[in-house]
Amino acid sequence: MRDYYNILGIHENSSLREIKRSFRKKAKELHPDIKNSGNNHSDEAMRILIKAYKVLSDPEKRKEYDRILSQSRPSRFNYREFLKNRKHDLKSQSKLIFFDLLYDHPEEALELYDYLNLIPAYNLKNYLEYGDYLECIFLLAEELEKKGNYRKAFEFLKKIYLYEQECAFFKHYIDEIIERLIGLVCLKIVKKEPPECSIMYIKELLAFNFSQKDNALLYKKLAEVYLNQGEKDRALFFLEKGLELYKKLGGIKKLREKIGCPENISI
Repeated sequence: MRDYYNILGIHENSSLREIKRSFRKKAKELHPDIKNSGNNHSDEAMRILIKAYKVLSDPEKRKEYDRILSQSRPSRFNYREFLKNRKHDLKSQSKLIFFDLLYDHPEEALELYDYLNLIPAYNLKNYLEYGDYLECIFLLAEELEKKGNYRKAFEFLKKIYLYEQECAFFKHYIDEIIERLIGLVCLKIVKKEPPECSIMYIKELLAFNFSQKDNALLYKKLAEVYLNQGEKDRALFFLEKGLELYKKLGGIKKLREKIGCPENISI
């Protein structure tokens, strides 16, 4: 019987999040279109990896698989307790943050992260491998966003984006980081933070020079923020910039009317 947990490189109590993360990482290494084209061994490994993922990501299939596996396998070493007991080892504590994020202990992970950052010169990056570090701060950003700490979540996602420009890790998944940054600013920060703060964040994203469509959406949001402040001239200016980049922007009709620019007048 194949050990699907070993194939994916995860623990038996792994969360669905960790299963997906590990599958994504392994598939990127094995995919024949990347570097193993024509390699039959790689094709077989990919087939097995996909099978393992399909079983473990399906709750019912996984339950039955675990039942059969437990009959032929002794219980595993408690890695989390091992890390927790090494309280004075910063590397172990840093790994514990990542472990707890992956295995559904987000509150403990955030609390430990905040505690460790009280230590002078502590930097999580120094204690995790590069890929694990990026995954870790991505998961931290997710949890912070859930808690409504949008500013800190933004800083974590921005770190990932900037690191990606230096040394690509997420590769095909960088679009998800961009989408999350834009969504965080345009859908959440704009609603919670004062206008001047929202404008600062939008302009910071524009400085990254994403795709024309993404930049157009950011200019439109900037126009909306200025309009809400009663600055129609600035709102019109940024709406024009957005439409120059992408003429099929949605929700333009109502925005033009609020600015006072009739639909039949070109801008």
